[in-house]
Amino acid sequence: MRELANTQIIGARSSTLLISAVQEKDRTIYDAHNTNSIGALIRHEGGPKTSDSEADEAYDYAGAAYDFYKEVFGRNSIDNNGLKLDSTVHYREDERFPYENAQWADGRMWYGDGDPNQTNRFTIDLAIIGHELSHGVVQYEGGLKYQKDTGAMNEHFADVFGILVKQYHFKETAEQSNWLIGEGIWKENIVNGKAIRSMKEPGTAFGPDPLVGKDPQPDHMSKYHDFGTCVDPRRCDSGGVHINSGILNKAFYNIAIEIGGNAWEAPGHIWYTSLVNLPNNPDRTTFKDLANTTFAEAGKIYGIDSKQQKSVYRGWKDVGIEITRP
Repeated sequence: MRELANTQIIGARSSTLLISAVQEKDRTIYDAHNTNSIGALIRHEGGPKTSDSEADEAYDYAGAAYDFYKEVFGRNSIDNNGLKLDSTVHYREDERFPYENAQWADGRMWYGDGDPNQTNRFTIDLAIIGHELSHGVVQYEGGLKYQKDTGAMNEHFADVFGILVKQYHFKETAEQSNWLIGEGIWKENIVNGKAIRSMKEPGTAFGPDPLVGKDPQPDHMSKYHDFGTCVDPRRCDSGGVHINSGILNKAFYNIAIEIGGNAWEAPGHIWYTSLVNLPNNPDRTTFKDLANTTFAEAGKIYGIDSKQQKSVYRGWKDVGIEITRP
């Protein structure tokens, strides 16, 4: 796994947070049997376990993500309108090779089994599934074009809500969480293979390792990776979407720790309303726009110069992003 959710779907911006009258969890799991098809239905809402770890994790963790969005933000599924949660496990893009990834695409989830020499199954961590489904939430809230800084913000929102899904499900405070995305994904032979990303310490999740290299994420704007003109997205991570997002992740971690307690409460609500109220420029929104929006939303929700708003200001400043005060 080098990246998560390499998808570029842009949806229409939602103008309200109103909830649909119908709110029911509706999950279906399909088995692609190592093909690139949707596969055969093997579990539906309310159905029994399958004895397939990947299928049952996909089912259970999709339910955990649904519950998080409903109970914490009052959101009716991924699209806020009761979208079914469809997932395909044992998927391969190319049937000759294992699929070392998970992604949200075409309105559903796709999970690979991983590389037998490097990675485990991609349903192994609730934060991965929360991350991928959160790409859908970003899509339905207006989207952020999946390249360069807007793509890094897309990845950042998915990481934030992915870890919050996990913290909420296991009732971990900000201080108790390890802030790892993709915990357990690496095989034992990978050096320092803690996870795919660390929001607490970007750049420390894995390696240096001869097979997978070194976690490249920076934790400060002074270490920002500028890829210039990105000709081949596969070689430059679409302009650093999974790399420079580490700076934003570190800011959120700073803020959650300073505020303390449950990160899905004040920090989570600030970030959720900020996603809804970001400037409607899906290909031009900047890191500074995001920082300014979170600062403004913190003031609206908790009050000007509140502890929460001051924490937002300091959290961004600590990663080299200065908020423009009104």
